[in-house]
Amino acid sequence: MVLCFKLNGVPHQFAGAWCASVSDAVSDAAQRVLWYFGLGTGFQGASLSTTAQAAEPLPPQLLSPKEVGTSPGESVGSEPRHPVEDKTILMQVQNMLQKTFSKDTAAGEKVWVWTYEPSPADPQVFRAFAQVPAIGRTFQGDWCRGKKFAQRNACLAVKAFLEEQGVSDVP
Repeated sequence: MVLCFKLNGVPHQFAGAWCASVSDAVSDAAQRVLWYFGLGTGFQGASLSTTAQAAEPLPPQLLSPKEVGTSPGESVGSEPRHPVEDKTILMQVQNMLQKTFSKDTAAGEKVWVWTYEPSPADPQVFRAFAQVPAIGRTFQGDWCRGKKFAQRNACLAVKAFLEEQGVSDVP
């Protein structure tokens, strides 16, 4: 919730924390505004323990590949991936699915359907699910920061399955 108002002709904007309901968001934003002006005690600014927790490094699956130094799904000790491969992984796996299951997929039917589950603890963290209707399976990725990285992570699970089945991504 963002509260916008003018005070003595000067625009002010105050943002509250992410909340599960609108009423909680309004209440949180209002408490922050009152605290800012020294009128409320409902909101407490960041404590030292909160600041220390924020300084702790995030687990690798919640970081982007640039922050980790590796690509999604890649362990720290393995060979580095090429950036082009990382960006085209979705197209590669989709092509593998189309070639492999072309006879099992009706015209106009998608080879995979994507859904996302947000983390209850952090609105920026997601887990992606890739449903492949031709084989009746759903592949689940790890929790990742952002839908794009979550999708790439689940895509790697689909690719691993296809490679186990002997499907190659080489034309």
